[in-house]
Amino acid sequence: FAVCLLDDAIEFGGEAAHKYIATLMPVLMANTSSSVSHAVLRQSSSYGIARAVAVAPHIVCQDLPAVLACLHYIISQSTTKASEKETGDDNNNKDEGEEEDDDEEDGEDGSSGTLENAVFAVGILCTDPRYRPALEGCRERLGVDRAELAGLWLRHLPLREDEAEAKAACKQLCDGLEELDVAICGEGFGKLGEILRVFAEVFRFCVDKREKLMKKNEAKKDGMVHEGCMQEKDVGIVQLDDGDENPCFFAHPHTLRRMMSFLRQVMAATSQQQQVGGFGAAQVEQALQALSPPLQHALKQAQILCKY
Repeated sequence: FAVCLLDDAIEFGGEAAHKYIATLMPVLMANTSSSVSHAVLRQSSSYGIARAVAVAPHIVCQDLPAVLACLHYIISQSTTKASEKETGDDNNNKDEGEEEDDDEEDGEDGSSGTLENAVFAVGILCTDPRYRPALEGCRERLGVDRAELAGLWLRHLPLREDEAEAKAACKQLCDGLEELDVAICGEGFGKLGEILRVFAEVFRFCVDKREKLMKKNEAKKDGMVHEGCMQEKDVGIVQLDDGDENPCFFAHPHTLRRMMSFLRQVMAATSQQQQVGGFGAAQVEQALQALSPPLQHALKQAQILCKY
């Protein structure tokens, strides 16, 4: 609870609270260690780090190598645990229900939130112009460059735990794409595949919500589609954010429109069979084929809905 209060002070205290950040950061970073068994403490501490990165670059830059090492540690540890669970390494005690429940509770208590707070902080570091002087040309001192940070960030998008962070991250991604930021896009749009995967996962959520909305609408009309009933084209993806009942968790409506605009450019390269927006048809086809069938379907559906 005390750390949560400190998080609020960092986030909402303005410049008056900045004088405490240099003292708090080592404590917050120490709290994210795997030796700390309290999952909520790890999550709230990682949130405080992300808030400090967002509001006080001039302070964070003073100890940037330590901050980067902490964030990388959180992400790598969380990724390793997730991989172990997928391969079944964490299920050796499957019959011991009590121990397994403890593990599940730990996840529910904030392990994924801890990871996503760290990923969000990395996104700020690689997209916020205030950090560029500290990151550019300092690979030897920091152990990582901005392009590598951006790659790490992209691999963990879209964020799913905190709506505000999820929407901010999608906006940051669109900003980087529109600026043709090489760290975000990759040389020659080398990160196009990862970018399209992120977009596809966002659109997949939107398409699923849209289909539920259409089914709900049809149910209200007793299953009969007739004059006055919403037709499929009447419900675009963006409309899903209009109202509390059908929010788009991942992106603000304006950000969705920006994502749709980028998707149109990508698809134009395939339809025109030439270089469009910095990428060519073959590159786009390769990126699309690398996606899973459900994500490919989501992009196709989004492309159709972009017309309305």
